[in-house]
Parts: sequence; structure tokens; C-alpha cells
Amino acid sequence: MTSRHAYLLMVHKSIGQVEKLCRLLDDNRNDLYVHVDDNVRDVDIWQTRLHNAVKNAKLVFVPRVAVSWGGFSQIKAELSLLDTAVNDRTHTYYHLISGADLPLRNQDQIHSFFDMHQGKEFVSLGTLDYQKTIESRVRYWYIWQEYIGNAHSTLRRILRKVQRAYIALQRVFDVNLNSHNDIKHYYGGANWFSITESFAIYILAHRDWIHDTFRKGKCVDEVFVQTLLLNSEFSENRYLGVQFDDGPYSIMRDIDWKRGHPYVWRSGDFNELISSDFLFARKFDEDIDGNIIDRIYKFVVAE
Repeated sequence: MTSRHAYLLMVHKSIGQVEKLCRLLDDNRNDLYVHVDDNVRDVDIWQTRLHNAVKNAKLVFVPRVAVSWGGFSQIKAELSLLDTAVNDRTHTYYHLISGADLPLRNQDQIHSFFDMHQGKEFVSLGTLDYQKTIESRVRYWYIWQEYIGNAHSTLRRILRKVQRAYIALQRVFDVNLNSHNDIKHYYGGANWFSITESFAIYILAHRDWIHDTFRKGKCVDEVFVQTLLLNSEFSENRYLGVQFDDGPYSIMRDIDWKRGHPYVWRSGDFNELISSDFLFARKFDEDIDGNIIDRIYKFVVAE
């Protein structure tokens, strides 16, 4: 039986780049679910251009959320993608990627890899030092996070300082918004994943818990999937086992955090990327180096 994969795309800019990404994912074994940030204008143009780019895969635009960096809106957008995809039809795997990602292998190779490792959950776990930062993201109320995001206007800088003071006050009074929660241990890592349908359904079954636990937190899109995984029987299925090493092979995505936040790949990195064992890479930006996008595109098409 041919496996079907659902690609869950979170996009908000660089439509030409996203068109190339969709063409590389355009395969009759795939369904593409696209979340266009509700802050994006001219969504009709996005829909028209992507529909023109995709010829073989099923393409679905999901209900939109105005996404703010570090806010619960990130999770809402991911749940919109998961919910639409799971309810649409059965899939062997669900891959969460951004519009700044590219596959490094063709779809035959990607499907073959996941067929070989069927049942494994590809979820990132940060280092043990990173895990120490997780509890504070869930314990306190980041009251203006949705508005502040990562912008640097004068007002947002002021509110960011006030919010830090508010967090410090909560520490003084030993506030814990989730003291009532049955789950006491929270875990985190990169938010991008490739998960099975069983785990996707499990996540959606905990939608109310996710809302109650994480809606007041910060950067909790990097926490909710990992926490559900490691507090369930699905932890036994994690690819490469439960290791707190921030290993990129756990999600088969080449992401360089040493040279950037993350580093944007350039043309000089081409050989490094195509000679790696990774299936995907991020981050690419056509405004910084469009040539590397074209070179990766031609390489994958030719494989």
C-alpha cells in the first residue's frame, strides 16, 4: 500500500520561494496543507499562485491565524494544520515545515526513508541545559507576548521590560499557573516535526489541555508536542530514542544554530547541504541568497 504524507506548511512571506518549495513537494502521494499567516495581505494571490504551482498533490488552505512570535498563536496555527489534515484523510506521516524550508532529497527518497522507519516519531528534544529553561515558559503569565512578539518598536521594547518585571514579581510570589496540572514535567525542542497519524490524533485529543496549559506562556510551540510525547507511551517510538542532545538527526532537518538564529544558508553551503544525510534543511531566504534556493531546487529535481 502506498503511503500518503501530509506536509503542513506555515508561510508568511517570500511567495516565489514558497512556490519552489511546493513544486518540490508536488507528488501524488502527498497532500499539502498551507497556513498563510492572517497578517498577510492579498491571500487570494497566494492561493492562485500556489494552486498554479501544484499539479499532482492535493493542496488545501487551512483556517488562518494571526501568528505572533513566541505567542500561543503559533500553536493555534499548528493545530489548524493538524486538525484539517487529520480530518481530511489518512496519512502515514505529518511533516511540519515552514516556508523557509527546502527538501534536500526527492519524494521517492523521502518516502522510502519514512517507510523504512514507519511508526517512529521525529520530534526534537533540546539539551539538558535547554530543558532547564522550559518550566518558566509554562509556569508564568507572559501577559503581552502576543502583542510584543519579537518586534522592536519603542512601545514593544517598553512592554517587554514591563513584562520582564511582571515575570520577576511572579517568581517572588512563587506563582505557578499550572500547579493543578496532572503533568508536572515539561520538555522542549525545535517545533518542526514528522509524526505518525496515531500521535497526531493523540495531540488533537488533548486540544483543551493544550489551550489551558500553554495559552499564557512564551515560545510554547517548542514545548507542547515534546511534553505530550514524553508523558505518553509514544515516547518509546521516538526516532533515535529519548536523548536530550538537540540532535538534528532526530527530525532529519539541517538547521544551523551556531552561525545564526538560525543561520540562513548561502550558495557556498551547497556542497555541505547536498552531501549531508538530512532530508530537509532550513533556513533559506530569497532576499539574502536566492541562488542557493535555485541550486537546491535543480539538484532535487534532477535526483
